[in-house]
Order: sequence, then C-alpha cells, then structure tokens
Amino acid sequence: MGVRSVEGVSDAERAPGVIRTVCTLRPGQELGALLSSDSRQGYVLCAGDSTEDAVAKAEAARDLVRVEAVPLAGAPGTAGRP
Repeated sequence: MGVRSVEGVSDAERAPGVIRTVCTLRPGQELGALLSSDSRQGYVLCAGDSTEDAVAKAEAARDLVRVEAVPLAGAPGTAGRP
C-alpha cells in the first residue's frame, strides 16, 4: 500500500486532553507489513480525569486523523489496477 494523503493531524493536536501527537506518514510513502509496535506510524498521547477519560480523548483525537492509502502498482493482488 502507498499513502495518498494524510489529513487532520493538526486537528488532533488541538483536541481536548492531547499532550502529544506524532504521525510519520507522508504522501508517497510505501507502507510495509505491521509486524510489531515498531511498525507504528504514529500515536496520540492524552491526559484525562481518569484512565477511561484519557482513552476516550485519545480515541477521539485519533479519529480526526484521516489516511488515504492505495494499492501499489505491481503489488500482489493489484493486477490491472492503475
């Protein structure tokens, strides 16, 4: 898969409770297999009044980030796709 676009990172950075947002994805980047936590392409770190509150805020911020990925030409299972 290849990254076509990444949007919403700045929105996630400004979301309630967010302490840090990291996203290393860039348009044109090829995505490899997700093999371990070292494969992660970003994260959102949040604080809250409780664990549940912090998790809810992190999930809400994460959901603001939108990544469009497309199959790479010539990759297995992409025969005939542009």
